[in-house]
Amino acid sequence: MAKLEKEYNYFLSILATLKQDHNGEYVVIKGNNILGYYDSIDGAIKETSKTHAIGTFLVKRIEDQNENTVMRFHSRVYAAK
Repeated sequence: MAKLEKEYNYFLSILATLKQDHNGEYVVIKGNNILGYYDSIDGAIKETSKTHAIGTFLVKRIEDQNENTVMRFHSRVYAAK
C-alpha cells in the first residue's frame, strides 16, 4: 500500500459528509482520524506539522473529486554532505 493511501481512501469514503459542513475547506487526516479543518493548505500544514511529522498526514481540499483531480505530494527532504 502506498504511503497515505489509507488516508486518501478514508477521505473519499467520507467526502459526501465532509462537503455538507466543510465544502471548500482543507481537511487533515491521519489514519482514519480527522485532525482538523483549515481555510488554507498552508495553515493546515503549518499547524499540523507542530504535532505530527510531515509526510505522516494527508491534507485535501474538500470539493468534488473527478478523474482529472491532480494529487500532489510534497516532501521536505534535505541532503547534506
